Amino acid sequence: GDIRRAQKLFKAASPEALKLIITHHPLSRGSKHTKLRPQKLAEELFSLQPHLVLSGHYHRTTVEHIQRSEHKTLHLAA
Repeated sequence: GDIRRAQKLFKAASPEALKLIITHHPLSRGSKHTKLRPQKLAEELFSLQPHLVLSGHYHRTTVEHIQRSEHKTLHLAA
């Protein structure tokens, strides 16, 4: 599905490419609640090492860095 397609595209991308993921539902609850949700989906998407994740749904602005190993992703929700 969509995750497998994203894996192929991210792997084929130039090292200089901006890796961006856009979702309707946020992958985390924001800085006050660090639990990722749904866990398996969030881990699969963050394993792609995106530079930026944009999401919505809750209509609250959240900006956070999510650290996975050596890689840091900026998550913006609105």
